[in-house]
Amino acid sequence: MSSLPKNKYITRINLNGQALTEIPKEVFSYKHLRKLFLRNNKIKNLPKEINNLKQLTVLDISNNILTSMHAKIFDLKKLEVLILNNNKIKSIPSQIKNLKSLRILGLANNKLTTLNVNLSYLNELKELNLSGNGFHEFPQEIEYMKNLVKLWLCNYDFYIPELKNLKSDLPHLEKIYISNVLKNQKTTFNSMLSNQTMNNPEIKEVSIKNPAKKKIFISYSQQDKEWLKRVKKHIKVLSLYNTDSDFELWDDERISSGKDWKKEINNALSESTAAILLISTDFLGSDFIKNNELQPLLEKAEKEGTLILPLILSPCRFLKISGLNKFQAINNPETQILTQLSQHDQDVILEKLTDDVERYINPNS
Repeated sequence: MSSLPKNKYITRINLNGQALTEIPKEVFSYKHLRKLFLRNNKIKNLPKEINNLKQLTVLDISNNILTSMHAKIFDLKKLEVLILNNNKIKSIPSQIKNLKSLRILGLANNKLTTLNVNLSYLNELKELNLSGNGFHEFPQEIEYMKNLVKLWLCNYDFYIPELKNLKSDLPHLEKIYISNVLKNQKTTFNSMLSNQTMNNPEIKEVSIKNPAKKKIFISYSQQDKEWLKRVKKHIKVLSLYNTDSDFELWDDERISSGKDWKKEINNALSESTAAILLISTDFLGSDFIKNNELQPLLEKAEKEGTLILPLILSPCRFLKISGLNKFQAINNPETQILTQLSQHDQDVILEKLTDDVERYINPNS
């Protein structure tokens, strides 16, 4: 086995293809670990010590011989990606509902015959791979996973509900991957676009819809224009160097001369799927922002799930404003106020903002 890093502050460990029969105990001492890769080994179980890795966001233990999962894995509150493909798992413990941050779950090619209804509690779950298990009919529990965007159901010959009916139950579903054995259903197949399908010509991708480019609205006070410039500069780097990050950033500087500025703002608000709020006393004290930008955005967040990303610029009453303070700020409103930090620490916070934006526009990042 390759030697483990000496640096205990490391955030990523790759132990793929090491012929491991168990996870080395030393791994559990890396308290800052965020990503752990254990593909292509012979691991039989996940021990309770996995719970020591409190910061873990990605765990890939595909292509092993797992038959079950220790309940302690479901105490990993920050886990976002769990890949268990190609194992021997027969059931999903009810405790899976505790993984509130989980976005991607891979369970392909196991021995599942039923689907645990508690998966419906995973409100952040966007991608689910159930291909190649022992289901004899379409798992009805899927219809309760309201936020699914991508679904894999390859290597089955059971009937899948017509897309229009499936769409009514799963309003956010964009892609479903199925095998050729289902090609006689009344669906239209497109080219294979997913990396997970490229090596198997029998797997086809069905587009449920063509999602529009995501638009992010920036709400700010004119007195904080310098902060707007800095935020846009950081996010521009994301758009320049990440070709998967297809999005549109909008603020009132895009309004051309002669345009109805209020109408332009209203149009941008209605089309936006996320908003960055540059919060200061000037922001909170603006009647226009409160009535014409903030209130519509909070309503969209409540009704449509619009993402709200508050960035606290200076000391203000953010934490005391009901309806606004429920949104998790990019920086701590008590200890990380931007104007009270060094430029280096300010840039660290702004970089964290770009990470959150990237995660939103590209869930696989």
